[in-house]
Amino acid sequence: MSAAAPDHVREELAPGGVLRVGVNLGNFLLVKKQPDGSLKGIVPDLSQDLASRLGATVQYVLHA
Repeated sequence: MSAAAPDHVREELAPGGVLRVGVNLGNFLLVKKQPDGSLKGIVPDLSQDLASRLGATVQYVLHA
């Protein structure tokens, strides 16, 4: 069960309802880019969970 974040936390981490997440694609143990362009691994899983607690969407910023 996910607990909702307080408003001040939500505004600090996800202003405008968007959680921007920098992703280093060089570490395949944490994240892997799928052929369809989607991400799989612990980074997108944690990002999605945090975004859901914040009531926000995720925007990935990819770095090779």
